[in-house]
Amino acid sequence: MDFYFVYSSGGGAGDWNAIDRVFKESMPDYFKDHILLKFGDIFFNHRSLKSLIKPRSWQSVDNAKLWLINNTQDKSIMDKQNMIMDVGTTKIVSYLTSSDANISALQLIARFKRIMDDEEILKKYCDIITKSNIKNAVTFDIPNLFKVRNQQGTIERNLFDEPNCKRLLIDACAEYANYIYQNSGKNPDNLLTILNITWQEAEINYYLSKLM
Repeated sequence: MDFYFVYSSGGGAGDWNAIDRVFKESMPDYFKDHILLKFGDIFFNHRSLKSLIKPRSWQSVDNAKLWLINNTQDKSIMDKQNMIMDVGTTKIVSYLTSSDANISALQLIARFKRIMDDEEILKKYCDIITKSNIKNAVTFDIPNLFKVRNQQGTIERNLFDEPNCKRLLIDACAEYANYIYQNSGKNPDNLLTILNITWQEAEINYYLSKLM
């Protein structure tokens, strides 16, 4: 089994455990070659801010490996081949719910899709994968709200409790996966798709049938 080090740029390991300061000298070589890097950590703000997108990073960063090198001062990362680009979509859901605690699941899905389109987030994601020469990437999903916790650590809401939403979520996941497949090299072996734990066998088969 392969293990990956989840690099966090702030609010987690990047700040509290001083990973940026010890990475170059102390990080085991295995984990330098097995890094899971979240797209959302680079480009998305925390939920408390007014804008989802970090404008400075959005305009200036086009290579995730160079961004990581700038943080860690470790140039050896450029030659690593086993990095995974993860999406960080929980930040989008958290951002949308922070301004409207009573948002319905249908409203959330619509606003999620709107911000994805308005900001051209999928295009940016595919550009980053390609320009960074990252071999493996996770496809976008709309994560269930039971993954989003408040500052007290309590679960906010289970999106799948609301009727008629699961199929819409599955359709969105398939749409995003197909876009990423078409625009990041058309290599299915390099894409990691997310199957939600609440999906039943028929729903998993439906999702897989929608993929190119």
